[in-house]
This record gives sequence, C-alpha cells and structure tokens, in this order.
Amino acid sequence: MKNHIIAALFAAAFTTIPVSVKAGESEKAVKLSDLPAAAAAALEKHAAGGQIVKVEQDEENGKISFEAKIKSAAGKISEVSVNAAGKLLAVEDVIELSAAPEAVRTAIEKEATGGKVEKLERVTEDGKTTYEALISANAKRREVVFSSAGKVVERENKTGKKD
Repeated sequence: MKNHIIAALFAAAFTTIPVSVKAGESEKAVKLSDLPAAAAAALEKHAAGGQIVKVEQDEENGKISFEAKIKSAAGKISEVSVNAAGKLLAVEDVIELSAAPEAVRTAIEKEATGGKVEKLERVTEDGKTTYEALISANAKRREVVFSSAGKVVERENKTGKKD
C-alpha cells in the first residue's frame, strides 16, 4: 500500500509540472563537464572572473545550443548561449533602465505606465540588440521586446509564469 501511495505521488509530481517551453523546443539542465570541449571552453572564457551558476542544453527546431547563467565578480547576471563548436549565439545581460538607450527607455516607460519594470535585459543575437522588459501592472505580467530604436517587436503574456 505504501509503495502505491509513493508511486502515485511521484507520478502526480511529474505530470503536473508546468511546461513553459514552446513546441519544438526543449531545455534540460546539464553539467559543464558534459558539454563538448569547445562549448565548455567558450562559456568558461565568457565567465572569466565570474561564476557559472547554471548550464542548460537547449534544442530548438533540431538545433542544439548550450546556455550558461553567469554571475560576474561585480554580481551582475548574464546568460550566454553557444553552439557545440563554441560559437557565440547570444548574450543576455540584466541592466538597469537607465543603461538603455533613450528611445528604449521612453518606450518602456510608456509601456509600463501604471505598473513597474521587474527586469530589463539587453539581448545581443546575430549582431542585433533588442531589449526585453518584464512589466507587471494590474496583477498581470508581460514581456515586451523593443528594438534599439524603441519600437515594440513582440509582446508575450507572462501572468502566472516565472520570468
């Protein structure tokens, strides 16, 4: 009887875990030592002087990449993505609103009217920089992506989701 209860609890725990990954995508935690040597070396190089806090293997549309959450010596958080060959794919840096370009700051302040900016990231991918603002207002959360010129590129509902 006891084994049946434990098995039922175990099954319930794994069938009720919310999945926040889009179709065609998967993420799993991995150890840095399990990565291809070139990918691990690239992440360690980017973390120089800081600490790699977490590493994930991501798969999107059949392409595998590795993302590390890095805490710099100054305490700043960034996420760095590389492919198996160690090529830098993207860098996400958490920044203060005051560090964003004026056009982006103005657009974010307008978008967040009556609410607050919980988190702001500068994302550099494929040579392009965008800004992702997590905004909360009226018990709702949304992520809004802005171009460097302050134009809204994308909006995503994040209510009930961990950032």
